[in-house]
Amino acid sequence: MKRITKIIFHNITRICVLLMFGNNCVAADGLTDWHGIATKDHILRITHDNKNIYVSSSGAGITVINKSSGLQKNLNRANELSIDNCILDMYLSKDAVWTSGRYYGFGKLSDSGSYKFDMLKAGCKSSQWMQGILVESPTEILLGGLLGFYEFNGSECTYSYYFNELSPMAMVTDIKKTQNGEVFVSSHDWGSRGNSLFRYSDGKLTPVANPCSFINRMAVCGNAVWLASESNGLVKFENGSFTEYNTDNSEIPDNYISDICVDSTGCIWMVSSAHLIKYSNGVFHSYSLPEQFAMINDRFTAVDVDGHEVYAGTQFHGLLKFEDKDWAAVDLIDNPEFRNMTPIAFRGSSSMDSNGNFLMVSDYGLNVYNPVSRESGIIPCANLREVCVSPFNGDIWLRKADPDSCLVKIGSDKLVFSSDAVPLALYEQFNIMTFDKAGILWVATEDGLMCYDGKVWKNYTEKDAGFPISQIKCLAVDSKNRLWCGAFGKNRIGNGLIMFDGIKWHNYKTSNSRIPSDYVGSINIDKNDAVWLNCRDAFYPEIDMYGYGLTVFDGKNWITYDTSNSEICSDHIYSIEIDKNDTKWLATTGDRGVMSFDGNNWKLYNVDNSGIALNTANDITIDTKNDLIWFVHPLGNGVSCAKLKTQQGGMEDVISDWENDLNGQPITVYNLQGRAVFHTPCYRGEPLNLPRNIYIVITPKGAHKIAVR
Repeated sequence: MKRITKIIFHNITRICVLLMFGNNCVAADGLTDWHGIATKDHILRITHDNKNIYVSSSGAGITVINKSSGLQKNLNRANELSIDNCILDMYLSKDAVWTSGRYYGFGKLSDSGSYKFDMLKAGCKSSQWMQGILVESPTEILLGGLLGFYEFNGSECTYSYYFNELSPMAMVTDIKKTQNGEVFVSSHDWGSRGNSLFRYSDGKLTPVANPCSFINRMAVCGNAVWLASESNGLVKFENGSFTEYNTDNSEIPDNYISDICVDSTGCIWMVSSAHLIKYSNGVFHSYSLPEQFAMINDRFTAVDVDGHEVYAGTQFHGLLKFEDKDWAAVDLIDNPEFRNMTPIAFRGSSSMDSNGNFLMVSDYGLNVYNPVSRESGIIPCANLREVCVSPFNGDIWLRKADPDSCLVKIGSDKLVFSSDAVPLALYEQFNIMTFDKAGILWVATEDGLMCYDGKVWKNYTEKDAGFPISQIKCLAVDSKNRLWCGAFGKNRIGNGLIMFDGIKWHNYKTSNSRIPSDYVGSINIDKNDAVWLNCRDAFYPEIDMYGYGLTVFDGKNWITYDTSNSEICSDHIYSIEIDKNDTKWLATTGDRGVMSFDGNNWKLYNVDNSGIALNTANDITIDTKNDLIWFVHPLGNGVSCAKLKTQQGGMEDVISDWENDLNGQPITVYNLQGRAVFHTPCYRGEPLNLPRNIYIVITPKGAHKIAVR
């Protein structure tokens, strides 16, 4: 570190005098200078009343558009006008907007304000993925969500139906009432593909045999129930019989229908991934997704018809209005800076290149963003899932979803490694990759590990390790160049934590260590070579609700921090990053926010107390060049970054004026928790870098409270 000028020396000396015991100093308070968006581009639901259009998104609550003036207001958790930032359903009554959310259950918004019901206390199986609302009155409400269907009287669930105890993802998708008073409940079960349609009457749900495996949404016209199915196209249920309209027997263009509604004339409107579709008097009319959106794998997600105005929501480009057989974008007061930086649908990998550009993969290319000039661009390359940058030559490596072109290297040349050029087994795919200290690329496959030294690929399997090393999900390299791997294993037989030192293999499992689970989903290594990891539940390791907190292994001891014994906000962690101050940064799930942990203190950043775009992040990148931290949000919900403030102050900056007096003398530096962070019985003027903070320095000349800025 450069030595500071003599003027600054004297200023620091004066500061030290002023900060003798008893005086206070305010340290920098965490992340600042937030930048990014809480994107409204991923639309989930659209509805309307006489005054307003209501548009819910996956990350920014509800946007209310006044139909007369066009003025907009946003209802979100930050302004305390929404129960959730991810609104899955809306139901409009005369005096309230009833909403259900991805994370926080059920609530209502009225002129008197916002109110969130405590659904777990009321008797719900889960407060997550609440979807499906039918409000007869404030005390007569039917609700559906993850795992269950409920009759709710405003304070408790008087009837509860557990959909499938064996499936963690059995979920109600819609509730509708016909003109003659029949109530139907649709469901979607990713776990066991259970029944998808029920009739509700007198506190009982009765399965209705139907042709659909999954039903996304329903619409009612008179006594007919129209089903938007996931693979059977449009299905009509009337007078006890079903009529299917699919690509084999009708003009409907797609068999996947994501949303559906009925207009005032009785016409059925629906959206598939690629089309807006109208059905009237036995005739289908379809209108394609705008070409510029289709080219980048965007899709329709929601539809609503208000008189002659048709609105369609998309995943990546917000709200569109369909007029005169043409499309017009409806701007939802968004920051367009990151508009073309849409990650993949569920998990976006990010990194920094050697020039200080932020990189993020997407379904349609590699996003490149310069945080200094704020210029962005895209390198076209379809179906990207991961980016990794070589610390030696700056080459950018990309992992693709399709095995035919499994890897792409961008550097002095652009080279595509096909499945023929890499020794992959049939249908085998790469999971994740990293570089070691020698510049060798390591790639995890379904059945083991591969490494590439720039010339030759080498494959490691169970035969080499002596134990299973299948389905490795995370990789990290320590200072000794040992490779650490977290593995799920095949057939739900977890492979635990794996270490390879180049010669010997080591396996840490619940049978021989204190690791919480044999399923390790995320991992990183600190400067002392301690391994930090997040374990997953053995039954559902892929599900983002079943984690076991933050575990650290120092080579001998295991410590696990979870919600029962620490201030950690969530037990499921998508990503663990460690900055140069050795602070751990955690991207969590459950809409809880992101956390930092310095070994003593936990700090939470969420939409209520910071400028982060969304509480859920699934990838973190540390930008050492620009001293920034980047958070990538799921489902196309944008990117956030903030000033990290890890630039180091130094002991020589603090005590340079005292060097002549202190040479040969003992000196000890304590943090404010009383822990010694530096001690020598004979100080010789050696520099010691310390993070920006407040410290107590004990010298023969006395004790000083100083600020390293």
